[in-house]
Amino acid sequence: MNSLWAALVLAVIPFAATSYDFGPRWVEYEPEMRGEECTDARRLDVRNMRFRPRLPEGAFEVSLKKGKATRADDRSVSAANWRTNLVEDRVATLEGGTAARFVRLYDVHDTSATSREYLFVLDCADGRARQVFEAGGEGLRIELRKIKGGEFRLTWAVWHEGDSHATPSRERLQTYVWTPSHGRFAKVADEERAVRTSN
Repeated sequence: MNSLWAALVLAVIPFAATSYDFGPRWVEYEPEMRGEECTDARRLDVRNMRFRPRLPEGAFEVSLKKGKATRADDRSVSAANWRTNLVEDRVATLEGGTAARFVRLYDVHDTSATSREYLFVLDCADGRARQVFEAGGEGLRIELRKIKGGEFRLTWAVWHEGDSHATPSRERLQTYVWTPSHGRFAKVADEERAVRTSN
């Protein structure tokens, strides 16, 4: 993907949900400095790291211990009813030579009726860890096996009228690419198509 083209589309429209979406979904492009010391993203201990998904209605914290975490819906209640697992952790070299960590978390409610996925992309800047991308929400599927030079794809379930929660009829595919001149990701493709079913 041409970096000039990516720079032209850097001013992107935030993820817009359809009227039949279940739960919050978001994409955050703005880099954010973190507290961990970091000179090489490959050495970050992501299995024991804290993540703060920036939900539209307010951030919450996931404190991983050996790649797992629990939390409650209500902070005033001690009983945990959310379980989070680190399910994928990939190192990729972005265009320009920067090493980055792509961390995928899977979050499920104890009712098993609600689950979410999250993607966090971390690199190092000025001796500290920096979060350069985040996406999350219900109906998100993350494919990290095909990262090429910082280009990757997210797939979102899209529900239309008449779809059951378990079987959305369409999916939205978004492609992002790293733009070294801006130090952030840009969305370069966004399409919707019918869900592919196997017979």
